[in-house]
Amino acid sequence: SDAPSPLPIPSSLTCALPLPRQYMVLVPFLIHTKVPEKICIQLTHLNESVTLSATLEYAGENRSLIADVVSEKDTFKCFSFTVPMSSSQKAAFLTVLVKGPTLTFRSRKSVLVKNSESLVFVQTDKPIYKPGQTVLFRIVSLDEDFHPLNEKVGLDPQRNRVYQWREVELSGGLTQLSFPLTSEPIQGPYKVVVQKESGTSVEHAFAVEEYVLPKYEVLVMVPKTITIQDEELKVAVCGLYTYGTPVPGLVNVHVCRKFSSSSSNCYGREADAVCEEFTRQADIRGCVSNVVQTKIFQLKRKGYEMEIEVQGKITEEGTGVELTGTGSTEITGTMSKIIFEQVDSHYRPGIPFFGQVKLVDGTDAPIANETIRISIDGNKYKANHTTNEEGRVRFSIDTANFTDSSIHITADHKSELNCYDSEWVTPVYDRAVHRAPQFYSPSKSFLRIEPMSQTLRCGSTVMVQVHYILKPEAIEGQKQTVFYYLVMAKGGIARAGTEVHPVGDGEGELSLFQLRLPLGPDVAPLARLLVYITLPSGEVIASSEDFKIENCFANKVDLQFSPDEGLPASNTHLRVGASPGSLCAIRAVDKSVLLMKPEAELSPSSVSPNLSYPPSPNVRGEFLGPAPNSVRGTLVFPKPRTPPPPPPSSMPSPCFHSVTRSVGSADLDVTIPDTITEWKANAFCTSSDTGFGLSPTVSLRAFQPFFVELTLPYSVVRGEAFTLKATVFSYLTSCIRVSISLAPSTNFRATPVEKEEESYCLCVNGRKTLSWAVTPKSLGHVNFSVSAEALKPELPCGNEIVETPDRGRKDTVIKQLLVEVGGPLSPCGREKDVEWHWEEWEGSGGLGVNYSLCGSLQGGVDDEVTLSAYITIALLEIPLPITHSVVRNALFCLETAAEQGGNHVYTRALLAYAFALAGKEEKRRPLLDSLDKEAVKEDGSIHWQRPGKQQEADLPFYRPRAPSAEVEMTSYVLLAYLTSRLAPSQEDLSIAAQIAKWISKQQNPNGGFSSTQDTVVALQALSQYGVSTYAKSGGASTVTVRSTGDFKSEFQVDHMNRLLLQRVALPEVPGEYSTGVTGEGCVYVQTSLRYNVLPKLGEAPFVLQVHTVPEICDSSKAHRTFGIAINVSYTGKRPVSNMAIVDVKMLSGFIPVKTSKLLSLVCFLPQVSNMTQIFSFTVEQDFFVQSLKPALVKVYDYYETDEFAIAEYHAPCSKGSI
Repeated sequence: SDAPSPLPIPSSLTCALPLPRQYMVLVPFLIHTKVPEKICIQLTHLNESVTLSATLEYAGENRSLIADVVSEKDTFKCFSFTVPMSSSQKAAFLTVLVKGPTLTFRSRKSVLVKNSESLVFVQTDKPIYKPGQTVLFRIVSLDEDFHPLNEKVGLDPQRNRVYQWREVELSGGLTQLSFPLTSEPIQGPYKVVVQKESGTSVEHAFAVEEYVLPKYEVLVMVPKTITIQDEELKVAVCGLYTYGTPVPGLVNVHVCRKFSSSSSNCYGREADAVCEEFTRQADIRGCVSNVVQTKIFQLKRKGYEMEIEVQGKITEEGTGVELTGTGSTEITGTMSKIIFEQVDSHYRPGIPFFGQVKLVDGTDAPIANETIRISIDGNKYKANHTTNEEGRVRFSIDTANFTDSSIHITADHKSELNCYDSEWVTPVYDRAVHRAPQFYSPSKSFLRIEPMSQTLRCGSTVMVQVHYILKPEAIEGQKQTVFYYLVMAKGGIARAGTEVHPVGDGEGELSLFQLRLPLGPDVAPLARLLVYITLPSGEVIASSEDFKIENCFANKVDLQFSPDEGLPASNTHLRVGASPGSLCAIRAVDKSVLLMKPEAELSPSSVSPNLSYPPSPNVRGEFLGPAPNSVRGTLVFPKPRTPPPPPPSSMPSPCFHSVTRSVGSADLDVTIPDTITEWKANAFCTSSDTGFGLSPTVSLRAFQPFFVELTLPYSVVRGEAFTLKATVFSYLTSCIRVSISLAPSTNFRATPVEKEEESYCLCVNGRKTLSWAVTPKSLGHVNFSVSAEALKPELPCGNEIVETPDRGRKDTVIKQLLVEVGGPLSPCGREKDVEWHWEEWEGSGGLGVNYSLCGSLQGGVDDEVTLSAYITIALLEIPLPITHSVVRNALFCLETAAEQGGNHVYTRALLAYAFALAGKEEKRRPLLDSLDKEAVKEDGSIHWQRPGKQQEADLPFYRPRAPSAEVEMTSYVLLAYLTSRLAPSQEDLSIAAQIAKWISKQQNPNGGFSSTQDTVVALQALSQYGVSTYAKSGGASTVTVRSTGDFKSEFQVDHMNRLLLQRVALPEVPGEYSTGVTGEGCVYVQTSLRYNVLPKLGEAPFVLQVHTVPEICDSSKAHRTFGIAINVSYTGKRPVSNMAIVDVKMLSGFIPVKTSKLLSLVCFLPQVSNMTQIFSFTVEQDFFVQSLKPALVKVYDYYETDEFAIAEYHAPCSKGSI
């Protein structure tokens, strides 16, 4: 490319002695590939034409960056260059050569070349999904200047790869993809994983759960912090519907300060915390406010937590729906503290020393109009300053008379009390101290850029003050001085230039000039200004300063709804404004989803931190010293980068999720979703010219002044009844008459709780709730449809005139209820594991503290040989060499045991694998031969089982899963066959295939086995089998699934998607299906069926007793909340059980007293003995359900799942109604 025009530098006057020739090279220390970088060259006092060249030694070749002829006496040029991508991060060397007839300058410096990382982020349309929904997501790729990159990416959601896309090409730096969830997916966290061209990956998480969106939110408003001297605490609790109107109802507020250590549970809540409670009706704003006196909480006393917790519960009027919100206030003993926000790291004698401090109280709120004392080393400097409204003080100190090697600046507010008591919290007034060493300059010349503390507005231009002192002897009679400056942003040189100023008579004294600094998107959010001057002696005087700039993008994006409020299902207009040719992505968020699973919105600050940089170290030490008759220097300034934070979170639940092209603006017709709520919408755009842009978030309110809402539980058990409530809201300015009706259905029986009327009056902000007692008559999802219609004004409402709305006269709402069978599900589906803190006491026994490695963790064999083999395998898999003393001794022990014989089949399986790892073929083979004689061979498969163990008979739709120990030992035998110094023989592979076939049949629908132990070993064995039989050149296979009817589905399996989990739902159950495989290769096919079974009766190895506290309905409180106590002990054949699971199913309408609304609760017990263990927890009613059916509690052995016991429990007040 053409060489850039030099920045003019006026020549200096000729002196009696020629000034030394100088050059300076400025280049980033860290150079990124594939992005434009700059190198700047300064040449001064030349007396002849020279050739200028710069070469980068990189990746085994010399790359020319500059080849130019310089004839000017003084010049300052910047050149652009780009380095291609490399396979790895490498060191490189930059060589600059200046050559003329009489002079030669040469400098070689090391720099680091690193492949540039694109900014890739993923956005899903919402953070949480229900089974069967479609996941929509976008991938965006930008370069360091926020311009779109059309790179190729590969990605897959979750680790078991339920979907995958390969070589996805982005257009305009953006692509959109989607995939459907099955009707019965694994619930829990998922990830979209994007593989970038560089090999790094970006992940974005979402969740799959069964959920019900909240109707309203509870806001608890308390101060973030209070001090120990505050006498009052202001508390406000408000309820707001998602569409923005207040919630009428009863508000209950608990304000508590907990003790540092909880006392015995025998004394109730009083021993846990000091609390104050109040209950009031919500005001017209949906709020309850109160000023709580803090004396009861003893803020100055120790022995409590330094926090006050506030819980607000709102019971909605009419429906009885309860929602809870929480808040907390920190208690601090710090009354005030001073912070040095901006202060010079060094002081320069004669240059003003700049600093800024901020005074805040213990809540971090600024303290205005207070005096701060600034002092230096006692009496050297003292001054009082008054804080402004922001609590800040900006100061400047004259350092003309300072000569010390360092100074200490102290900022004081108030003196601390010299008191201490172990039972009391002492008020603290923090001071601030800063040490600033003297900046060294041989010539006593200095330069300092005056800092600016505030964040500067993007698009503005600021005048930067530059202070300097140049000693006359340092400039050697020059009549003018040239100041060089560079603006660095995003790690590179953004701008460069010069400022020329004449030398005045007062040289050597403090002087000042202003530098004009435009602030645009190219330097946001952090611009680093470097100003320097080179003296004839070769000394370089420099100063740098960072300027914070508000986040901004060159692509200005605007989003606007017109109108921004409308009826559900009506039309509105959306205008998107952006740079011409932009590709824009638009998304809207249902506020209800944000309430349930809050996520950070995409914002300039969430994007820009990916490309922000920490302050650079002092640049002064990075210059080379002077050489005879010239100065040779290379200024290599750092280009630090922080690791990118997690990609910005997306916004959930779209009313639309679209992409459009903009020619400056685009107009879209949008249908407002049929939901009464508020939608948060924004858009981002990418352009090859102006880069990335982001709109402010705007709101679209889906609202009608007259509508109906339903209140019902998520699910009930067949035979139970519940109360369906329909509430009609009116926000019209006049009264209306409405009729309310529930559509009849054969799927349920509904009876009005109160006598129905033909119509009801609703006046301003009025509501009416109707209730029906409902008993479902069918299983599965049952629909309920309720309509409310505004009638013609034939009858008045009292003395009020009745009007009919012009729009939205009728509203119909349809909601689903899940009706379940009840009873355990078979085969074992994945339950939602929860962390639970049980209340535990000894009873007639308790958990032992010390117990040995037990039961099926060692295949039910508890002897030294088995344990030694188990540990030896772990040591060899590290791997430790067989010459290691511990391994050598262990193998000797195992060889002796193997020769003696009589070992359990599980022990021999471990021994065979241990000898295989040790390479002892002569020991491995006899063990495999003996194991082969005891193998169970059936249906083309091979496995091993423990002697005397009886198998259950196969059922038509259910093959009983083998015990954990048998899966584990069979997996060890498979590993023994596949582990050898040479590749496994064809005979061994043939046997291994039959073993792998049996193991794979034991997998559950989620890919695991019975327990953690057998899952780890079995997956290792199957993986090893895959490695031993994998052929990269293998062909493709087609798996066909057919029914006896018209159903047919095909799966294509090849080396590109061999790890992809492909699934299809079978449409008819029961039914007959067949599978066929054609082609080459090995595929794994599994069919899973879930159904309910009645609990088995018979003798159980566990004693399980469940009762409620209270057991009878002795008070009104027992309707809403009660305790569940569980007694469990083991009475089986062994002394103790393995780890056991206690699975507690919740009664319909009840949840554990915990923040998560769970339908079941799972507890893991290390082991259960014949000593009874007693546990208890509390449940509360979330929704009233009549004719409650009992719920089940099941305890079972984690490794021997056929060892279990089941018990039922009833609610104390399950008969009758509240």
